[in-house]
Amino acid sequence: MVFYFILFLSFFNANVFAESYYYKVYFGIIPVGIAKISVQSDHKNKVYVITSWAKTIGVVDLFYKVRDKFKSIVDGSFSSFLYYKAKIREGGYRRKDKIIYNPATEILIYYKNGKLKRKEKVKKPVYDLISAYFVFSRLMLSKGIKSWDTINVKVTTGKKEVIPIVRFLGKGKLKTRIGIKNALKFSLKVYAKGLLVARDPKKPVIVWFDADKGYLLKSVVPTRWGNIKIVVYKLDI
Repeated sequence: MVFYFILFLSFFNANVFAESYYYKVYFGIIPVGIAKISVQSDHKNKVYVITSWAKTIGVVDLFYKVRDKFKSIVDGSFSSFLYYKAKIREGGYRRKDKIIYNPATEILIYYKNGKLKRKEKVKKPVYDLISAYFVFSRLMLSKGIKSWDTINVKVTTGKKEVIPIVRFLGKGKLKTRIGIKNALKFSLKVYAKGLLVARDPKKPVIVWFDADKGYLLKSVVPTRWGNIKIVVYKLDI
């Protein structure tokens, strides 16, 4: 059974809030970074605003500094994303991305480092790298999902669109720093650079979401040098 990423038109809730999730990043058992994801509803415009940052800490920060910031805006019906902005600093590499999408005309505009790189019609629904995780977490709470079901989502990097292969692996208990949680476990393969992306297609990212609230609990990202682990350690909801 396949769940396509066509979302609930009545999902926007005027009573929804602001939520923040805090994560620690490990390379093997070594702590190398921290990250935060925040979601806030804009009642006036009926959109969700998602912001995120990640940075290195400790010794790693001395020789490979990471300072990444992201912002995404999704319409209240979750039919598509509207806006994406990224400011990336990883070691000596720096980049600024901006993507604007008009669901009515289905026109996507992509800027890289302030220069127009693409203006093209892209059929909706489509999501940026940040909103895709947030919207996916809501969809996967849908009743009826079974082991080995797949959820298809079209994601844009600005330069191109990809459809990650997301497979539901099952439900179980997961011990975390915020307690023992009911967790939904998924594998993720996506052939584009971005957040939580497996570099080796034979080794998918494994992610666990809270089965009741839908937020990310843990992810394990394989790389050529070893696994990067991202785990939640604090909530503000």
